[in-house]
Amino acid sequence: MGQESKIDSFFTRTPLSLKASFQTGTVFPTNDFVRGANAQNDTIDNYNSFSLVLFKQTTGAKLWEQLYGYPIYGLGIYTGYFRETSELGVPISVNGFLSGPFVRFQKLSFNYELGLGVAFNWNNFDPVYNPNNIAVSTSQSVFIEA
Repeated sequence: MGQESKIDSFFTRTPLSLKASFQTGTVFPTNDFVRGANAQNDTIDNYNSFSLVLFKQTTGAKLWEQLYGYPIYGLGIYTGYFRETSELGVPISVNGFLSGPFVRFQKLSFNYELGLGVAFNWNNFDPVYNPNNIAVSTSQSVFIEA
């Protein structure tokens, strides 16, 4: 159920929206583990991810919304999948974000998106149980999106 706000003597609804997305990407070969020194003796060169985002489009009812160009803000859940799940795990993150325009033209805008949260469910390095994984040193990490 959306909230109602009065703008210029008429009412508008500002409901929450839900977005799901799938992404695939490249892993940079920054260490021997991702270059192939792992249990599969194979390079880890890509990943897949899925995210679910609950967000709200601002209406300009508050001054900060107008100053920041009617941004979108919300909460997201993200999960990544690597071929080496036994050594890397299946990371999950929970984060908040703010997205809005740097500059806006008639039908075109250049936008920013900033997010911050926590990531967990990594299978981190362990000298006994996971000795090859020198890429991830902790089971929790910071999620930063820019």
